[in-house]
Amino acid sequence: MKRQIKPYTVQEKEELLKSDAIEKIANSSVTYSKEFKVFAVGEYFAGKTPLQIFIEAGINVNILGRSVPTKCIDRWRKTHQEHGVEGLLQETRCTGSKGRPRKIPLTAEEQLAKLQRENEILKQQVHFLKKLRGWE
Repeated sequence: MKRQIKPYTVQEKEELLKSDAIEKIANSSVTYSKEFKVFAVGEYFAGKTPLQIFIEAGINVNILGRSVPTKCIDRWRKTHQEHGVEGLLQETRCTGSKGRPRKIPLTAEEQLAKLQRENEILKQQVHFLKKLRGWE
């Protein structure tokens, strides 16, 4: 039996959207920014708890449910382990795909481009962290 998910109220949506970590909210689902996903996995590997990560990002976990951060981080951590940072940056919902693509050996040019993208991601993480902590 599938669990009934309570739709978010307008006030709850407005409260959740105050955080830069959340991109959009549907009636009963939340889409987190790609930068936050990468940041959150990094913070988790650094020893923070999922609940602590979400609270520090300004996300009201009382609205989401206290078990949601753990479920999200577990899902993102698994994606990161299987596909690296690139896996966290790919959107697979509603794409008609059967998941993330398999790994194929890269040419030197492709490896350079990948490293440049990863460098850009790291810059975005630093920017997000500065914005989150009010350093900008």
